[in-house]
Amino acid sequence: MAVGYAKNRCYWKVPEKRSKLMIVDASAYVSAVPTISKSSSFIMASLYENSHVVALDFRNSSRMSNALERISHFAEASTRMSIPTRKDIAALIKKNGTTCTKDGGPCGLAAGHDLKLADVAAFFTKCKKEGVELTKGEQELLSKLTRSGLLLRTRQGSYAISSQKVLIGMSRSHNKSDRRAIFKHEYSHVLYFTNPVFRKKVSSAWSSLKQSQRKFLRGAMVASGIYASGKKWLMETEAQAHAIAPPLSIDGFIALLLKADENCTKPSRACRDFYSYRGNIRGLLFYLNRMYTRISNEWLLELNDPTHSFPNVDKLIKAHNSEPSSIEDLVKELPENFAEIKLDLATLSRQQFHSRIDRIISDNVPRYVTTAPRSIFRDPSPEQLLNDLQRKFDSRRR
Repeated sequence: MAVGYAKNRCYWKVPEKRSKLMIVDASAYVSAVPTISKSSSFIMASLYENSHVVALDFRNSSRMSNALERISHFAEASTRMSIPTRKDIAALIKKNGTTCTKDGGPCGLAAGHDLKLADVAAFFTKCKKEGVELTKGEQELLSKLTRSGLLLRTRQGSYAISSQKVLIGMSRSHNKSDRRAIFKHEYSHVLYFTNPVFRKKVSSAWSSLKQSQRKFLRGAMVASGIYASGKKWLMETEAQAHAIAPPLSIDGFIALLLKADENCTKPSRACRDFYSYRGNIRGLLFYLNRMYTRISNEWLLELNDPTHSFPNVDKLIKAHNSEPSSIEDLVKELPENFAEIKLDLATLSRQQFHSRIDRIISDNVPRYVTTAPRSIFRDPSPEQLLNDLQRKFDSRRR
């Protein structure tokens, strides 16, 4: 089965045999086009643009967390590759979890996941040997991976991989704008794992940073609690994936810096490294964005979702940063790509106007957006939070 939009390609194909994987392109995956059956927590498909990728799309973030959170912690956060208990994960989510725009509750430790299939096999092998009970989500994941032939059961009772693959996980608790950012972030990790040229460039970029900058970034990532192992490869790929987001976006490094600052209530090596930085944080974030974007554009450009035309978010944020005196003023401040609806909006009541604007931008705004009628953007903004953090760092120098 295939689907095409009027001007842009959006493709997926359902296989004739259940043992074969569905094929989905990046546009259909980001747009959450394929239907998830009522009996499943997620769909699993091979990415059309890159056969190394197995794309998982979950019904909601709690289902994704139930299936992937422990495996992710096992592969990335644990220094000894140990299996965390469900209580351990629940405590970590409560402390360091992200918030979903649609659910309004905790999504998990991350809004998206990337997992090497070899690490997934190692997780299930260790659970089998140690008698660790799997969650429902983990059971469903294991069943689908073995049924599709991606994981193979050995005579010794362990699991082996049939080929080198990387799993990407997203959930439908996020809007399309978030899913686009999450996919770009996770796909960056895929490139790091599967493309030697890309990996070498990312590694060289990390090494080119000053020692004080690497110390600061590593301290932030470890202290955030999300990348607690501090492994060199993890620091390299996460620095690149966070840096390619807009520097003043909550999808980028700002969220990690704020989480690290929040967690650093007690002395630790990571917190000391984090607070040791004496440079301009904003300048560093923009420098990282320029450096890593130049590296990434060659590989990520083809994956930009072409299916929809989105407003310029920066202009939209600027237009709504101040409270206008009237609906007419607010209409005037809208970006030019809203020109065709300005006249219509000007005839609405204030309540109708805000409701209409909410619908227009609901799929196209950063994660700090709220749908509250009288306040389209949360206060303070990421830029204000970064300024507050810089003042805190400046005060520590004195």
